[in-house]
Amino acid sequence: GMAYPAIVGRKLDRESINLGFSGNGRMDPVIMAEIAKIDAACIILDCLPNMTLEMVEERAENEIRRILDAQPHTPLLLVPNFLPENGRYDPAVRNAVMEENAVLESIYKRLKKQYRNIHYLPYKKIRNVPREGTVDGIHLNDIGQLRMAEVLEKTVKRLIKKR
Repeated sequence: GMAYPAIVGRKLDRESINLGFSGNGRMDPVIMAEIAKIDAACIILDCLPNMTLEMVEERAENEIRRILDAQPHTPLLLVPNFLPENGRYDPAVRNAVMEENAVLESIYKRLKKQYRNIHYLPYKKIRNVPREGTVDGIHLNDIGQLRMAEVLEKTVKRLIKKR
C-alpha cells in the first residue's frame, strides 16, 4: 500500500494497477503487448531503472509505439530514471543514468510529433526523490514513494482530466 502507484490511486480515488516486475520491467515485447490491451485512464512507464542503455535503444521506441497505436486515446506517461545516491559521486553511474534519460527523452520528442497522447515527466521533477528517500540509494523507502506519488499525482490528474 505504500508503493507510489497505490498512493496515487488513493489520492485520485481511482483504481491503480501496479505491474511492478521486481527488477524485470524491461519493456519486453511480450509484456508490452499485454499492457497495450489494458483499457486504462492513463498508462505510466517507469522502466528505466531496470534497463540498460542498449535495452532502451533497442526496445523503447517500438514498444512505446505499440501501446500508443493500441490505445490512441489513453495518455501514456514516460518516466525517466532518477539519479541514485551513488550517482552523485560516481561519474560512471551518473553518465549512464543521464544517457538513458536522454535517449528516452529523444524518443518522446520524436513520437510527440506523431502521437498526441504521449507525455514525458521532466527529470527535474524527480531528481530529488532519492535524497533520504531510499533504503539503499536506489530502492525507494516510504518517504521516496510518497515524494514520487506527489509528483505523479499532479501530472496524472492533469492527464486524466483531459481524457
